Order: sequence, then structure tokens, then C-alpha cells
Amino acid sequence: MFILDDLMMAPWRFFYFVVEKIHDQAMAELLDESVITRQLLEAQIRYDMGEIDDEEYGKIEEVLINRLHTARELKLQLAEEESENLDESEYGVIETDNLEEDEDEYEEIEDSEEIEVNFAGFMED
Repeated sequence: MFILDDLMMAPWRFFYFVVEKIHDQAMAELLDESVITRQLLEAQIRYDMGEIDDEEYGKIEEVLINRLHTARELKLQLAEEESENLDESEYGVIETDNLEEDEDEYEEIEDSEEIEVNFAGFMED
């Protein structure tokens, strides 16, 4: 039964895999600030060489600067979402609800008589 399920789901899994890879590549290109700054530098060089006029350079610069701001905002947003989505149990978060009770138990142990342990049996050669 599981083999039949796997065979029936294979096209959908492949489709999901392809879409996921396209999404990852698009996000990488969108968030890559170095590409945007390189394009901005290329536009400035073209303007300095006289290949484009002031108006065209202004349009290109405005679009690229907006893309740069969008990329930075999206990076911040993704970082915030990632930090919110951390699974607390995965990182061993200690619950502090019973912290006062734990401190009381520690004080009781600390106030009790010292326990003498005979290590002579462990030290035999």
C-alpha cells in the first residue's frame, strides 16, 4: 500500500521540489545586495561615459535604490520571523515557573548537615 502511495505522490513531490528550488533561487537573487550595487555602479559608469542621459540614469538609480531598500527590509523581516519560529524545546529552554520552589529546595540542601562519603573502597589499587 505504501509503494502505491509513493508512486501516486511522486509527481506532486517532484513539482513541489522544483517550485521550492525556484523560490529559493528567486529569494537569493532578490536578497543579494551585491548584485544590486553592481548594477548601480554599472549605471553610474554608463552615465559617466555618456551612454545614458540624466533622466534615464535617474530612473535606473531610483529603481535600484528601491530594490536595495526592499532587499534590506526583507532580510530584516525574514530574520525576525526566523527568530520567532525557533522551537523552544529544540534548544532546551528551562521553564522558570517553579524557580522559587527550586531555590527553596537548594537552600534546604545547603542548610542540612554535610554528608560524609567514604571513598576508601573506590581508591583500592
